[in-house]
Amino acid sequence: HGDEHGDEHGDEHGDEHGVCHDMSDHTNNNIDNKADCEAGGFMWMEEDGHSTHDGDYCHDTSSHQNTNHTTEADCEAAGHMWMESGHHDEEMTPERALEQHDTNNDSHISWDEFWAGWNEEHHHGHEGHHEEHHNVAVLYPGNSMEMYEAEHDALPENATGWNLTHAALVGDGNLTLNYSVHSTFGTSLVGINGTDAPTDYSWWWQLMLWNTTSSPPAWEPSEHGIDSVMIGENYSNVANSGSSVTEHIAWAANNSNHSLLPSPAMHDEHDDDEHDEHEEEMLMDIFNESDTNNDGLLNLSELGHFVEEVNEFEDRIPTPEEALEHHDANNDSHISWDEFWTAWTTEGYGGDHDDHDGHDGHSGHEHNATHNSTHNTTTNETHDDHDEHQEEMLMDFFNESDMDSNGLLNMSELGHFIEDVEKWLNPPLGFVTIHVEAEGDYGFLMPADVGFHVLMGEDGHSDHAGHGDHGDEDGDHGDEDGDHGADGDNHSAEETLNYDPHSWLSPLAFKAQVNVVLNGLTTAFPAGEDDFNANAETYSGLLTDLDTAFDAAFGANGVCSTGGHSKTVAANHNAYSYIAVEYDIQFMTVHGLDPEGEPSPEDVAKVVNFIKEEGITVLFVEEYTDQSSVQSIVDETGVTIKILYTMEMAPSDSSDNYMTMMTKNLENLISGMGC
Repeated sequence: HGDEHGDEHGDEHGDEHGVCHDMSDHTNNNIDNKADCEAGGFMWMEEDGHSTHDGDYCHDTSSHQNTNHTTEADCEAAGHMWMESGHHDEEMTPERALEQHDTNNDSHISWDEFWAGWNEEHHHGHEGHHEEHHNVAVLYPGNSMEMYEAEHDALPENATGWNLTHAALVGDGNLTLNYSVHSTFGTSLVGINGTDAPTDYSWWWQLMLWNTTSSPPAWEPSEHGIDSVMIGENYSNVANSGSSVTEHIAWAANNSNHSLLPSPAMHDEHDDDEHDEHEEEMLMDIFNESDTNNDGLLNLSELGHFVEEVNEFEDRIPTPEEALEHHDANNDSHISWDEFWTAWTTEGYGGDHDDHDGHDGHSGHEHNATHNSTHNTTTNETHDDHDEHQEEMLMDFFNESDMDSNGLLNMSELGHFIEDVEKWLNPPLGFVTIHVEAEGDYGFLMPADVGFHVLMGEDGHSDHAGHGDHGDEDGDHGDEDGDHGADGDNHSAEETLNYDPHSWLSPLAFKAQVNVVLNGLTTAFPAGEDDFNANAETYSGLLTDLDTAFDAAFGANGVCSTGGHSKTVAANHNAYSYIAVEYDIQFMTVHGLDPEGEPSPEDVAKVVNFIKEEGITVLFVEEYTDQSSVQSIVDETGVTIKILYTMEMAPSDSSDNYMTMMTKNLENLISGMGC
């Protein structure tokens, strides 16, 4: 870029550079820096410099290495894949999508433009992968049918029909075969996967050959035994000729409906079409979700969402069919551990594998590259350990899925394996928020197969102050103690209320809930709106009066404050945060929010000391509290027991209601404080 832009592009980005792109005609111009490009109304497109290919190149799909072939013809003649520039390791961006797929230059991408480009990029080079394979159809006595296959390269030279039968049914289908071998007549098939022909010959397994020379091609009975059927292209099936030749065979119960046997070509096309249709359907859903204005086109903004979702789609774990299509390097219709591990470490399936275990900053690609020399030994060892752990986990899944223990996964086993990997990458998650009110040791009882991870909350506290000091020796509680929350901790009022569900214990908070109920009833039953409004107004007036009574007792000018009484209370359960905050009352409680918990000796001692220091004469408990549970505190301090109603359950006195119980709470608090 020269000296003028050297600092901006050279020092900061190294070899990274870009081109200036004219979106109106999708051509690049000669502007060589981002500032001038954008000032001219064009788009600056960074080139990340990761690709070492300035042009097209030849790729060996078995070794995942690039070869020295320089032409597409030589590359494909050698059995490799010709890769066009721009299709390798290049993450799609909205700008690149427009550049590559906007064929009518309208600065938008239609579905047809995208799908045509997708097919060209993703299906190029794969069309011939399944061309050289052979099918074995099985038609059972009840006319149920299954189709299996074996790759041509997996068969021995001069393969027979029996070689194909064994490779397809045992290798691909994981079926069992029952057969006998006669010294004169050769191999005779008796049963397939437990379906054996009867000894009375009421039916038997009949060998059928796929005749490609008939018009149209069709299945016909073999004129020779399975050992004399050769697997090849030039079909022949003439009696007494010594052998037959075919590409595909079928085993059909002789009493079954042979017209149900499918064409091998139709079977292959159906599988491919089914896969393509599924892929197209998923991508079209993403396209339509991204098309926020529903005009059938994606602009640059909509492309941002679309490209992000498509990149995630490409990172997903492949289906068994996709795994065989793309990663079966030796074309044996199985996936070996080496084939899987090569794909896993080079394709980035499942996204950033490090993130799964909580490691940052290194993708699956980087784990198999040479670390930069600036990484220290400890960092490398950490990532090596992580790699080993990840590989061990995946190998365990692989071996568990390898039902026949042959070191290879067939289609059925691949399904089990991929399901395990997906569960490992995307485990079901749930979250709970736990508010810890006091220091101590906590245990969580969990099922054996559930992992439990503790995360610091965004508003978490590293320390909670104790309560040993409660003001001056003369008992004056100044501003410092005025900040105490419901349980005596130095929490703000707002934070304290975050964890207390007993909002109805504040008449003003309950009055706000009356309005919520009023709105709900009016919406559900509009005909009763007048009655609802009248009742709500009356009840709100009662709550206002109740608040006035509480304020007259505990407010700044209330009888407790003017009489010099300490508004300090001891209780067994921290259910009174709303009363504490609204009327500036300090509660010291034995339990936290859960009244069923077992207080520790330290908790009891803290309350006992508090009662003695503050000269408290009453301990408040709930209506249904077993009072024997606080007897030790009563014995040590001499306090009496009074009730504070929390109204978590129906009252024991059926004549009680909210107003009567809150009035009792007011009276008991006044009495307990000695006001």
